[in-house]
Amino acid sequence: MDPAEMQAEQLLGREVRDPENETLGRVVDIRAGDDGGELVVRYYLVGPVRSSARLSVSNLVAQVLALIGLRLGARSYAVPWEDMDLSDPLRPRVRRPKSALPLVGRGR
Repeated sequence: MDPAEMQAEQLLGREVRDPENETLGRVVDIRAGDDGGELVVRYYLVGPVRSSARLSVSNLVAQVLALIGLRLGARSYAVPWEDMDLSDPLRPRVRRPKSALPLVGRGR
């Protein structure tokens, strides 16, 4: 499967490891933006997931709370698209150790 053509739902929930084989968590969100009329991935949010319901309900709640200035949820890693190795999309890996990745979310 060509990583440039894969669908987001194929990646969401997949466990992600770093080069030292440490688990970062699972892909919980994919952030993209417009680049000259083309939608491109900017970064992946990788963090703890307790259930598949969290992917939909908690993200919606977190977005609503963020609008009023509150934050919900555990810390996640913001993995820039160029640091994510999707050569095997069923087993995504990060090219940098997790200690070198930025954290986002509560308790930054």
